[in-house]
Amino acid sequence: MKSTDNNFIHDTAFVGDEVTMGQNNYIGPFCYLTGRLDIGSNNRFEAYCSVGTRAEHKTYWDEDGPTEIVDDNMFREHITINAGTEGLTSIASNVIMLRGSHVAHDCVIEEGVTLSCNAIMLGHVHVMKYSNCGTGCEVHQYQVVGSYSMIGMGCIVPKKSRLEPGQ
Repeated sequence: MKSTDNNFIHDTAFVGDEVTMGQNNYIGPFCYLTGRLDIGSNNRFEAYCSVGTRAEHKTYWDEDGPTEIVDDNMFREHITINAGTEGLTSIASNVIMLRGSHVAHDCVIEEGVTLSCNAIMLGHVHVMKYSNCGTGCEVHQYQVVGSYSMIGMGCIVPKKSRLEPGQ
């Protein structure tokens, strides 16, 4: 076990050279924190978290974009957060990501959001403050989830579509 600046980093965790972090963070077993990742203070990463990895977008396979995580967040087992491509992937404060949830490149997750087990946010999704994304929900890229929203478990938020008059 390693401890630096009051951060606990498990012996099996990998923290890349470019990663910066505040104080009082817990980095659990087999976590992989990499890239241009900036982590605030008082965050907890349980086992097998993968954060700051390159975007799952073929145009950006070889680029390390930026990722920012603010303070007081809980990241449970097997979550993934990809780095930005055209901009920043951002996780605000007091966010909870439960087991298996995923935040893709260029997403903005505002304060107090809960992403339940296996909730998937695709690229460029903006989840506004205090929203709750239910277990297994999937949000298509470029969508906005409004403040204080509740997306039920298993729901799909598809790409926007427009109906023409008379349809």
